[in-house]
Amino acid sequence: MKLLWYSDFINFRRNLNSISGLPYVKLQHGPVPKDHELVLTILEKNLFIESEEIPAGDYLSTVIKATKDFDSSIFSKDELEVL
Repeated sequence: MKLLWYSDFINFRRNLNSISGLPYVKLQHGPVPKDHELVLTILEKNLFIESEEIPAGDYLSTVIKATKDFDSSIFSKDELEVL
């Protein structure tokens, strides 16, 4: 989530638009896309990602893995430079 926010922030600063187009909200550990759980659910149901919860001390951590190869053709040259 932090890398997504950072990529959107840098691209907005350089090109006046974000890569994802998502609005962000402030949470305890930093900004995340508004309705991020819905976004992750949609990505998982469409088989773009898989997630797994693993113990991390006193809490559960979610590990998210891509299930498809990176497709650079959906990004502009400027967006790829930011990424």
